[in-house]
Amino acid sequence: MKHSIQLVIGLCVVATAVRAQTSVERVPVWAAMGPGFGVATFSCGNCTYRRALGTDSRRLGGSSITAEAAWAPNRHVRFGIVYDGWLNGVKKHDSLPTLDFFNLFAAYSPRAGRGPFIEGGWGVVRYGLQLGTGSFFDPVARRDPFAAGWGQNYRLGVGWSGRCFAAHLTYLLGRERTLWAADSSAVATRWRENVIFVVVEARAPEYRVREGARLSGFKVVGGILLFVYALARLP
Repeated sequence: MKHSIQLVIGLCVVATAVRAQTSVERVPVWAAMGPGFGVATFSCGNCTYRRALGTDSRRLGGSSITAEAAWAPNRHVRFGIVYDGWLNGVKKHDSLPTLDFFNLFAAYSPRAGRGPFIEGGWGVVRYGLQLGTGSFFDPVARRDPFAAGWGQNYRLGVGWSGRCFAAHLTYLLGRERTLWAADSSAVATRWRENVIFVVVEARAPEYRVREGARLSGFKVVGGILLFVYALARLP
């Protein structure tokens, strides 16, 4: 009971610190989504490419989709999250290589608002060799993949941002330690993918949300420490 009370007190301290001072500052946030085209080149330390890719070719083209959301502390810098999805066309009753990239990113533009920008990020990637359905809207069958694996990836891009759109060229390097089959046997080791995306996004108009308050630093830190201490002492 004592520790539960400390938990509540800690949360209350943080809440009152946030609500203590009103502020008229506004923080810009925005979202974007768009289609693209990507070329992926694959390699491995030990594998059979036909088993891992469904083909002997190591370089494959395909369609992609990019969706992102970001917060801009000023007119030149953005921080956000971005998803890049890629698949090797639309195939019916055939093996279909797919990639899913999830990244945190930071972007910088020398001009305020419109103009060129550069961005970089890091995150996780999933490669999967799936069964295709032949449908554009639901291209992957609901069954275990022929091969799949998770790893990390790095993201670097350049582009041009307009008022309601952005066009960019993005390079992603993904690394999975092992690809596994549905029966838990190893399909490939030291799997790598180098992917280049060309994407055109539609961007929602910049939306500004009211920042409820300025944080009182000492109260926030004190409340968080009390909350963590009480949480650690719980049975």
